[in-house]
Amino acid sequence: MNCGDLFQELVEHCDVTAASRDQASEKFAAACRRVDQDPRERQRIADIANLIDTEDAIYTQALSALGRGEQDTALPLLQQAAEAGIGEAAWLLAGRLEEQGQTQESLTWYRRAAADGDSRAARRILHPPARRAHINSYQPASAVPGDTERPVRPRARGLLDSRWMTGIVLPATAAAAVIAVIAVVTVIATVFPQRGASPGQLPGGSHTGASPQLAAVAKADAVNWIVQQVSRSAVVACDAQVCADLQRRGFPAANLKWLGPQSYDPLGSNLVVATAAIRDQFGRRLASVWAPAVIASFGSGNARIDIRLEYPGGGAQYRTDQGTAVRARKAADAQLLTNKQLTFSATAGAQLRSGDIDPRLPQLIVAMAQAHPVHIVDFGGWSPGGGPASLLRWVDLAAVGGAHLTPAAYLRWMRSFISVQRAQYHPDRVQRLTLPGGQPGLRIGYGAPSPLR
Repeated sequence: MNCGDLFQELVEHCDVTAASRDQASEKFAAACRRVDQDPRERQRIADIANLIDTEDAIYTQALSALGRGEQDTALPLLQQAAEAGIGEAAWLLAGRLEEQGQTQESLTWYRRAAADGDSRAARRILHPPARRAHINSYQPASAVPGDTERPVRPRARGLLDSRWMTGIVLPATAAAAVIAVIAVVTVIATVFPQRGASPGQLPGGSHTGASPQLAAVAKADAVNWIVQQVSRSAVVACDAQVCADLQRRGFPAANLKWLGPQSYDPLGSNLVVATAAIRDQFGRRLASVWAPAVIASFGSGNARIDIRLEYPGGGAQYRTDQGTAVRARKAADAQLLTNKQLTFSATAGAQLRSGDIDPRLPQLIVAMAQAHPVHIVDFGGWSPGGGPASLLRWVDLAAVGGAHLTPAAYLRWMRSFISVQRAQYHPDRVQRLTLPGGQPGLRIGYGAPSPLR
């Protein structure tokens, strides 16, 4: 997107005269050129975008909690987002409080939303309707029939009023263009490469320069990995080509979230298949707000396909939670090493000290050890190109047998034990195998994605 297109996207949301539009367009183009030349301005814009991303991450986490029906979790997050200046959060918070009978407190937030330019909230204050029926799941306020207005973000309006980008002067009515303002803040931080960069080097990339053969290989590898390694209960967001391939390969159609050109976000999924088309569509917000962790990657350059983990709190919250989760996994796994019912190979002992084990495996192993001794041969399941979110998701156990059970009977017991586990701990893979030395064993594995703890 060039500066002219970017400006056009902005002014389409503004009520301005032709003369003021032309004048603002000239100033905007000049500012774009100055940004391209001044790394300090690029950093300043990136800082602004990160500020808004942080606020949006809180709001996104609130929406996810509402979608799960977790009102107690959602309401404090909505209040944080509303206090940060997201008028839509104030509107949603007021509605939930009203449903709970907290009329006076709801009026406070209706007034906040109305002050931010939300005409729905203004009408609610002037003409309070009868108590609404309870809403069990989140419904975007923008989807309410007859209400197409969206409230202004005071933080974004303040950035415009303060001439945040190299002296751009826009008509005052541009402050009401919330969607466009957010688009400008996000896109500006990504459309200006370092001087001399080619279009193929732009952050987010495009299909330019990608070999069709390499792209096809990466897509085939990604589809194969998802079919073989991803839990059938996981919701996978993907572009039309990848989703069609997954459906043909037997992945549950109900758990595919098709992302088209009009898709605003990948929310509601567990994993996002980040092809070049998806990266181009969602830009930097895909990694910073919605899906911050890579659990597998295939191909390179513009042909690269990342399998990304969606996380309700966004990138900042994920990094915080990831560090806490690693420490918790290490502490829990260390306890297995002291369990007298468990024995380990040297490899398995070292893996348990790493904190890289899917937390479902140790919990299952401890439960098994309450009935019979368990010998752990090793853990496996690294994903190609995966980062810290790619945990070891399977374990190889030896059929130790003993005074009361032959190895064959021990294998039957393990299978029987696994078959009665609750869905949360029921493995996706149970496979008999022959271990080195000819000893029988069982491979037990869970599908991706792994929980943090």
